[in-house]
Amino acid sequence: MNGSLDLVGTHGTTVSRYESIGSDGFKCRNSGLRGAGAYFWVKSAYAEELAVGWYLKCIKAGTFSKDPDKRCVVITASFDVLPEQYLDIESDEVKSIFLNLIKQHNAEDSRECSEKFYDLFIELMEKELDVIIKLYKVRAYAPTKALPNCYPTQLAGSPLCYVARDSQCILINGAKTLENVGVKNEKQREGKGSS
Repeated sequence: MNGSLDLVGTHGTTVSRYESIGSDGFKCRNSGLRGAGAYFWVKSAYAEELAVGWYLKCIKAGTFSKDPDKRCVVITASFDVLPEQYLDIESDEVKSIFLNLIKQHNAEDSRECSEKFYDLFIELMEKELDVIIKLYKVRAYAPTKALPNCYPTQLAGSPLCYVARDSQCILINGAKTLENVGVKNEKQREGKGSS
C-alpha cells in the first residue's frame, strides 16, 4: 500500500456472501445507482448503521433469499489505490465538471439515467486524466426506509459512499456478525408464506 490513500468504508451483507467474498473476493456489480462497482459507506459515526440499513433493504427486496446463512455481517474495508486512481466526485471542482456534463447532455433526472451517467462520467474522466479510476466517492441515498434512523439526512444531507470499480483494490480489515438483525423478520415472513 505504498503511496495509497487512507480510505475506509463499511459494507453490509450476509454471512454466506461474506464467506464467498473471503474465498473469491468482492464482485463489482455491473450496475448501481451511482455506477458499476462495489459500494461502501464512508467511515463516519453512522457507517455501521448505513451498512445494516443496506443489508435490511436487500433482505426486504429478496436479494439474499437464496443465501443459506442470512445473518448480517458488516465488513470494514480499506482501499489500495494511488491518489491518481481515486476521484472525489463531491469535491467542488469535480462536481462542477459533472454538473456541466449533465447540462450539456440534457440528461434526464432518473434512476436509469443515473446508473449510466456515472459510468459515462468515470470513463470520460479516465480519458481526460489518462488514468484508470479504481475508486470514487459520491453521495448516495441512505437506506432510511429499511432502517429509519440509520443516517440524519435532514441534518447532514445524503451520506457519502465509495464505489470500488476494481475488486482487487478492496482490502478487508474486519467483519462483525450482528446476530438477530433482519433474520427474525425474514423467518417471520417465511413462516407466514408457508401456512
